[in-house]
Amino acid sequence: MKSVLIVVLSFCFIPMVYGQNDVKFVVQAVKDTVVIGDQVKLRFVLEGIECEALEQEEGASMSQTLRAIFNPNHVGNNFSTFISVKPTALGSNSFGPYKIKMLGREFISNVVRIYGIERQMECVKILMPKTCRLEGEAEIKLTNHSFSDYSIELKQTDIFQVVGRASSTQIVNGEWTKQITLNIILKKAGIFKLDKSMFKNLPEDVQVEPFVFEVN
Repeated sequence: MKSVLIVVLSFCFIPMVYGQNDVKFVVQAVKDTVVIGDQVKLRFVLEGIECEALEQEEGASMSQTLRAIFNPNHVGNNFSTFISVKPTALGSNSFGPYKIKMLGREFISNVVRIYGIERQMECVKILMPKTCRLEGEAEIKLTNHSFSDYSIELKQTDIFQVVGRASSTQIVNGEWTKQITLNIILKKAGIFKLDKSMFKNLPEDVQVEPFVFEVN
């Protein structure tokens, strides 16, 4: 990934010497903790590129090339793009330094360290009324703590119909805390169990705490 980046940017930017003394090349990880084998994005940021000065000296081609590579992630004179990497070792994984050759100079980034952890047994918890009224409305709350990002969705069923959905996600120290609230209409009477078989495409190592409820 490093060599590809160097080649692409060296090719796209015609080496010239301008007064870009304050240009910085910074790399940031969107998460500092990730399960081994999962992807994490690195944000590449070029700070202090004075595109107006480039346009005055050489026309708009340099500035347009810069914007084409980093668009739409630029604000003012700061330009950014993303790549994905996979930590492969337990503990600290180092990425970088990365290099970009442009403007007659070589810019070297900082080193990013991402902590790799083993995938742990994860569980989706279900909270809803234990007794529901046929043709009535009820609320299902699904809560999950995870170091991976995956969707949590129920399959279609003849027991109930989902008529509303709201979700929230927080990330603290690389851990995702998701809470999903489903509003349902009960369509079938009986005693039922919500378990993993009623969810769509959950990873194998994610468990669901079964929940038994009655509709009458």
